[in-house]
Amino acid sequence: MYNDRLYLSPQEILEKEFKIDARGYRPQEVDKFLDMVIRDYTEYSNIIKKLEKIGHIQINSKTQIITPTQKGEVIFDIINGSMPDNITTQLEKTLSQVEGAGKVKVLINYSQSGEKILAYDMESNINEKDNGKENNSKSEVVYDGNKMPVILKEYMPKVEGVIIVAQGGNIEGVKKQLISGTVALLGIDSHKIEVLKMK
Repeated sequence: MYNDRLYLSPQEILEKEFKIDARGYRPQEVDKFLDMVIRDYTEYSNIIKKLEKIGHIQINSKTQIITPTQKGEVIFDIINGSMPDNITTQLEKTLSQVEGAGKVKVLINYSQSGEKILAYDMESNINEKDNGKENNSKSEVVYDGNKMPVILKEYMPKVEGVIIVAQGGNIEGVKKQLISGTVALLGIDSHKIEVLKMK
């Protein structure tokens, strides 16, 4: 397990005390910073444990190197399909096909990123222990007939604004088509789109 090779646990960071001299750091600033480190460290540790438990990553017991499993790579590729870079590339390819547009570059401003919710098969076992009950649950991603993860819901990234730089961006007819195409694809108001001429 990767925890065997870590120098510090979240609890050790929490309980660490520093000696203070006349010209030392402000204790409040050190404490505030360490609180952030503990939060991040705990979250990182929990994510790694969860990914290992559901079989998305594997950890080499000798080198402690973390690598994705085949299942993990497939799921990453599926989820990555809804990420902003992919949408930008699709929009650039589509808009460059507009007559008179020429070469097109797009910059999209997001207030939040996209997300895909995958289907999981949950299995829960309750074991009797000396001092009570222990709940052992495990979850597996559900795959369809083509061995692709089943997507329950997909949330597209929320777009706040778009800048389109096109070679034909100064032509009024082309400008209108670029704006209407972007409105249709992203579902945003036209006033959030600015078309500029490429130099």
